[in-house]
Amino acid sequence: MKPFTKELKALKEEDIYEKIYSEFGSKHHIGRYQIKIEKIDEISAEDVQDPLVKALLR
Repeated sequence: MKPFTKELKALKEEDIYEKIYSEFGSKHHIGRYQIKIEKIDEISAEDVQDPLVKALLR
């Protein structure tokens, strides 16, 4: 297992789960049952580090 942090933009928490499962499944060819999401936290716009997410917030 490899821990990581991912910044995403969504309206609902369920959308975040779907994006993570979809993205990792397609990029890394792994099933949803192999992905363990420990927690999802909301961060302020000032704390965003990902340049793509920052662009979406403008």
